Amino acid sequence: MRKVLIPTKLDSVAATLLRERDFTVVQDANASLAELAEAHPDTSALIVRSEVVDVAVLDAFPQLKLVVRAGAGYNTIDTKHARRCGVDVM
Repeated sequence: MRKVLIPTKLDSVAATLLRERDFTVVQDANASLAELAEAHPDTSALIVRSEVVDVAVLDAFPQLKLVVRAGAGYNTIDTKHARRCGVDVM
């Protein structure tokens, strides 16, 4: 299963496009990343805005392969740890 987690407010067009391409999409701007990781450990991609994606978050998603930053810069993402975990950051 290819699950994309969007833990932020983001226009629904992203989720719609992903669902049309057979991705399972979970969008929840009200729960913390820790809560979402516990509920969806099979997440393979995250789409974030200003959420902090640190070591704890990266380690909480064992199947994570991709973090997409919907915005500019990677200052809220631990790109070095992501690289060590085999997670691409875009």
